[in-house]
Amino acid sequence: MKVEVENLSKVERRVRIEVPWETIQTELNEAYKALSKRARVKGFRPGKVPRKVLEQLYKKTVEGEVVGRLVDDSFRAAVEEKDLFPIDRPVLDEMPTIES
Repeated sequence: MKVEVENLSKVERRVRIEVPWETIQTELNEAYKALSKRARVKGFRPGKVPRKVLEQLYKKTVEGEVVGRLVDDSFRAAVEEKDLFPIDRPVLDEMPTIES
């Protein structure tokens, strides 16, 4: 994970975090594996839905959940790594996306 901290004022910081693709891929795999166990798709037995079908039906939802989880986890790790002391919740400039 790559973390850059920019000082904007005495109390304000801009933190830029890049998460490695391997971490994102692992999180996506786990999310689709969990989804395949509980998804009910017509024409498939429970737990036997192929990942391609799940991606067609639930891609935006799964990626949104994974991004949210990664934002939380990576922010906590960055705060710990850079010895920051947040006094308020972080504000996102833009919604992060998954780019391969």
